[in-house]
Formats: sequence, C-alpha cells, structure tokens
Amino acid sequence: MSRPRLLGSHHIGILSTISTVILIGIGCTKINLFTSAWESVKPGSPEITLENYRTHKVLIEVPSGNSNPKLSWATLYSNIPEGPFRTKKFGAYKDDPVGLEKAVETKYRNALKGITKNPKTLSSIKAAASAHKVDPVTILATVLGEHTFNVDSLDDVQDFVGAAPGWATAWAKKFTTGKLGFGIPLTEVLAYPEFDICRNQKQYASEADRWDCIGAVWVTKFSGKPNAQTGSDWPSEGLRTVFFNPTAVGRTYGLGQLDPLRALMVADRVRDFSGLPMISIENPQEIYESIINPNTGLHYVAANISLAIDRYAKIANFDISKNPGISATLYNRGREKMLAEMHFSANLKRLTAGQPVEYPMENYYGWFMNLKVGELQAIMNTVH
Repeated sequence: MSRPRLLGSHHIGILSTISTVILIGIGCTKINLFTSAWESVKPGSPEITLENYRTHKVLIEVPSGNSNPKLSWATLYSNIPEGPFRTKKFGAYKDDPVGLEKAVETKYRNALKGITKNPKTLSSIKAAASAHKVDPVTILATVLGEHTFNVDSLDDVQDFVGAAPGWATAWAKKFTTGKLGFGIPLTEVLAYPEFDICRNQKQYASEADRWDCIGAVWVTKFSGKPNAQTGSDWPSEGLRTVFFNPTAVGRTYGLGQLDPLRALMVADRVRDFSGLPMISIENPQEIYESIINPNTGLHYVAANISLAIDRYAKIANFDISKNPGISATLYNRGREKMLAEMHFSANLKRLTAGQPVEYPMENYYGWFMNLKVGELQAIMNTVH
C-alpha cells in the first residue's frame, strides 16, 4: 500500500548522504514522528516504485552499519579530504594503514575520555536527544567524530563552560563592528533589497529555509561582485567565511564544532523543542555563547541532526535514523538539503531506467564512528 506524503514531521535519528551509495536488505519497520507514525520499508520492498518514489509516498529505511565498499583502513587515508588538515593530522601515515588506525584510535580515546569525564555531559546529550527526538548515540558519535578527525581532543568538556562568556564577548564585538570579512556588519548587508525575497514568511517559513535563501542570494548577487558603495568587490568567499569567522583560523566552535550559521538555521527548532531563547544576529554574543557552552550547544547539535533527518526523509525518501555513521557523515559535510535533492534526482533517473535506488553511504568520518556504535550505545545505556 502507498503512504501519504510526509508533511511537517520531525524524525528520530540521523543525517545522511554522499556522492556514492549502495543497495541493501528487505522487510518493514516503524519510524516515530511528532505528528504521525510512519512505516518505513526495507530495501528491496516492492513499494519502492518510480511513482511512489517520485510522489514521496514511500519512506525507505537505511539499515545500521557500514556499507561503503571503498572504505577500509587500507583506503581511509586517501578518502580523507586533501589539504593541510589531512597532512597535519595524519600525513605521517599516508602509506601506513596500521599506523593510521592506531593514530585515529588514540585521538578517539582521548576525545572519549574528555567527553565522558564529567557525567553532566552525557546527561546533557541525553536531554538534547530527548528534546529533539534523535538517538543520543548519534549525538555522541557526531561529537566524537569532530574531535577525532577535525580538532584537537579535549581535556575536559567543562572548560568550554568557563571560556564561553569571554570568547563570545570578544567575537560578538567583531561581528557588530564589522571587523569580520568585508567590514560591513551582516545586519546592514541583510537590509539590502536583494534579500527581500528571503523575508517572505510563506515561502520561507523556517529559519533553515530562510538562511538557505540568504546564502543563495549572497552567492548569486554579492560574492565576488562589485560594490557600488565602496568601489571595490565584495569578498568572493561564502557567507560563513565572510561574516562568522572571528578567529580567522576556523569557522566552527564548541563541543559540537558548529558554525554560527548552522546554529541560526535551527534557532526556531531549538526554541520550540528545547525551550531555549531564540538566537539571532541582533545578539551575536548569544549566538557564540550558545554554541560554545555544551549545556546549550548540544541542543543545536541535536537540532541540526533532526533537521537533516527531516530533509532527507521529505526530499530523498530515506529514513536514515538507524545509522549514526551516515548522520555523522552529513554533519561533517553539511549542505544536506542540496545533497538530498541530488540523491532524489539521481534515483528518479535510476528508477526510470529500471534500476534499483541507490542508498546513502558513509564517508571516512561516518565509517569510523559506525565501528564504535556498540561501545557508544553501552555508554549511553548507563545514563539515567
């Protein structure tokens, strides 16, 4: 039987996508939503037809575990994105998969120790997961992925709590005085008429959709283009780099390594489901402090996971809530809406040609975290 189109629900679990994908399994399970109970079909179900897929009348379960055949310890280094990050963190192990495994494992263990040292952190993860109806293991895996691969490991999560107000004050001052990027505060830029379309609340009802619109307008109307007021060009970088990079060395902050733009995209979800105050660019100090302080920042991590699950279900017809590694992959990559749209389009072509749909697969980051799901589940099971 076909199912009604998914509208306005918030799903359990995780993000997903990637450029390469794979087919798996068979059968049927349930996914609990805030507004309804939806059945997701197993891979291979006869309900996965071109018509059902095209009209969003089928939700396809992505099973747990790794499915990317290109990933192993022997290939992991080549699948980490090229650049200073890979060279600095793991360059010594380019041709040494055994050494790479040991190095990644050491970073993971250090990060896990820092995160679990204070029981309050795990309780905060569980509270955030409950508020946003996502699996707490997904949040823990996502956070650990950031501190295993992308940033130095923590000694103690609570260090963020004490540092948050001071850092936020200094960064907010740069934000409001226009000392980031081009030298014009973002509040002034967004008042330009080019952004009027993004103020259409019927078309862009959620903060996520509104900020997607703002980002698109920035790219098409401003980035790298002449500025009549100053006689010089606007910066060619993206919105995040130009307006949300107060340290000039990175654009993500706090336990979840979130960037302020991703926090703003879920400000309404955090308000509605966590009960925290709505953040906005009118109060940049609150943005930075909310991200840096783990007691609040974890709610923004959970909200981003929930947002990605929603978008992947509504756009690409996949229930990715049972696979923390795919969630971690999307958190790592970002742009889940664009990736879900690409995935949907590619699968329409496959189904039209009589081929089976392709499923989301994990990248290097999600692959490693999927290896640790059993351990992380055991840890979260101890939290009451």
